[in-house]
Amino acid sequence: MFGAELKERIEFSATAPSVKRRARTQAGTVARHRKVVDRAVRDSDILAVTYLAALAPPLMMRVGEVQGFAVHLVGESTTGKTLALRFGQSVFASPVEADLATFDQAPQAISTTLSAMSGTAIAFKDLKADSDPGKVHMEKLQRLMFAVHSGDVRHRSGELPLTPPQACVLLLSDEVSLTARFDAQGKATEGGTHVRVVEIPVPRRKAGGVFAKIGKRAGKKAANALEVGLRKNHGTAFGFWIDALVRHNPTRGQVAALGEKFFASLGDLDVYDTRFARPFGLLAATAHLAKQAGLITCEKRFLAALRRVFPKALAQLHGLTPGFVQSLKKLNAATRDTSIFPRAVVGIPVSVDQPVGFVRKERKGRVLYIRPEAFMRYFAAGANERAKEILHRAGIVIKPATGWTASAQQAGIAKESRYIKLKLSALRAYVAKLV
Repeated sequence: MFGAELKERIEFSATAPSVKRRARTQAGTVARHRKVVDRAVRDSDILAVTYLAALAPPLMMRVGEVQGFAVHLVGESTTGKTLALRFGQSVFASPVEADLATFDQAPQAISTTLSAMSGTAIAFKDLKADSDPGKVHMEKLQRLMFAVHSGDVRHRSGELPLTPPQACVLLLSDEVSLTARFDAQGKATEGGTHVRVVEIPVPRRKAGGVFAKIGKRAGKKAANALEVGLRKNHGTAFGFWIDALVRHNPTRGQVAALGEKFFASLGDLDVYDTRFARPFGLLAATAHLAKQAGLITCEKRFLAALRRVFPKALAQLHGLTPGFVQSLKKLNAATRDTSIFPRAVVGIPVSVDQPVGFVRKERKGRVLYIRPEAFMRYFAAGANERAKEILHRAGIVIKPATGWTASAQQAGIAKESRYIKLKLSALRAYVAKLV
């Protein structure tokens, strides 16, 4: 029984249908499972994250950390995303894909799944495997993220209220980011959602996918070995882990101190980034306590994997997806073409008739003036606003007191014309860092 520090005590029931289904098989031993984990984590940083994410919920429940988070693997198909989620599920259940939770169910059923599985990680099949149309699909996504972020269940009028999920960690995968899914439906993600979703970009198939650390050829062998290892060893670690937590009885203060120690290794973070780093601190604490329990053998390897994954996840948080980076590079290259963005001087008409923008030297350096419709040619409609926010935060877009555009006050340009202003030197430096 967990949850002594909480207002409500939560008991794991072996007879609950949702638990019974997920824990119906057990194979191998903890010692053999440990060997499978050691090899997998040596070969893949992403596998290290999903494994720790599967161990985290019982620890969270034990110390009274009821707010959960999600780990979302994003990348093209056949890159090992589902294998990584199944690896996490092997901690407590059968790791076959058929036993992963399905997103293809009614919104109320999604909420029921969350409520029934408090204190465990819930691995879902690919989010795109959903037969519901866009509007219902988005409602389910919103319910999922709201429940994880707030520890509460959102329900429609007339639906019976459910027990709020506590200490839930979601293991998700998709070919596109959550933001892209929301953008496609013209919806904005709700405040606080992003810092509770650790979205990890998975390298491309030709680079080895989740096994990019060792390359495609070696990665294929590692994936086959992991499949065999999971088939022979699964479901044994969960009980061992819970027994260890009861025996060692970690405190919330101890977990927080381990997290702070890990944060110090990440360098200077602003307030927003520190909030995003919280799940990583929890995963670092989980690694330390799992080593203490004898569930893993090399804590340093797990911590190194977390440190390597963190900046990639942080870049994803800030919108620095491969598509965004490519668009930014195209814009940067276009600014060098004077037929697209002619050079302008105050008081002298620009050399191109009705340009989509121009570059002008001002007191604080050269400034790119670009028409909003031209800006949208580089950043699709759904990503347009987010691109401006990202570039403003990076010190590139010069934002006026209201809105995003300003008049140009340039000879040869209509006074009513509005432009987005970018510091050209800052844009060049930013792109150079991304190359």
